[in-house]
Amino acid sequence: ANPRLRAVLLPVIPNTRAETDPPFAAACERFNELLAKTVADLSSPTSPLLLASPPTDYALPHATYDGTHPNPHGEHRIAAAFATALHQGWAVGGPYRS
Repeated sequence: ANPRLRAVLLPVIPNTRAETDPPFAAACERFNELLAKTVADLSSPTSPLLLASPPTDYALPHATYDGTHPNPHGEHRIAAAFATALHQGWAVGGPYRS
């Protein structure tokens, strides 16, 4: 493993299944909790990890083709989340312009 790896991760974004299947929604929420804990536990000065915030304006009917897979609007929202994390966390790039 590369001891100088840097990575940005995005929590699971809920989909239509999460809206209709409470156990699945709970599993997604639990995964995101574990992901946040893992990022905090494994991040180090030589191998920093960032957890991007999910896009706040990611509405399933407008951001996906089918309630799960992002369409161009959703792809831009996800890209903005990564760009924001990179800019705020490591001063890489600038604010995302869609």
